[in-house]
Amino acid sequence: MTLLVLVHHTVLAYCRYGHFNRKHYLWSSAPIIDPHRWIGFDILQDFNDTYFMSLTFLVSGLFVLPSLQRKGTYRYVKDRIWRLGLPFVVCVTLIMPLAYYPSIRQTGADLSFGQYWLGYFTRFGWPGGPAWFIWFLLTLDLMCSALIRLWPMLPQKLARVPDLIVNHPVRCLAALLVAACAIYLPVLVVVGSEQWFRVC
Repeated sequence: MTLLVLVHHTVLAYCRYGHFNRKHYLWSSAPIIDPHRWIGFDILQDFNDTYFMSLTFLVSGLFVLPSLQRKGTYRYVKDRIWRLGLPFVVCVTLIMPLAYYPSIRQTGADLSFGQYWLGYFTRFGWPGGPAWFIWFLLTLDLMCSALIRLWPMLPQKLARVPDLIVNHPVRCLAALLVAACAIYLPVLVVVGSEQWFRVC
């Protein structure tokens, strides 16, 4: 799966749908867009997008409860901050500025790397790039830890969910849609669709 993630982000520069936005470089489909593109990479991206991020979160989630039970909340959270929080900070402070510097230069900005790096955290948007996955996974881990700490019986209650889905599929789908809209739509109204680019 790690190899798929690397391939996915590597070929973004070579997809036919790739575009570079000179007015706002963060709205480009990738930091650099190569003039030589191939439809095969479009097909690969489209296929990968159907499953691989969801699968990555699922696989990670499968290990949360056993790890929490084995380590306890404090050790688990400390471990997650060390394994996810630290790599995220390193990525967004060192790696992503290197990736986006050529991109901002393509907009016509005449900046040294030092000037860009200092402005990267304020006026240039501080994009996380592919590291969005790391901070989001850390957030989910922290939320899960807090929920299980507050409601220790939650895992046993959630274990009944598969039976509910099998016995009442239409009701479960309706409940899922209502819950998704109740969570997503207020955030969309408050934050707006364009702000997601800054978050990711």
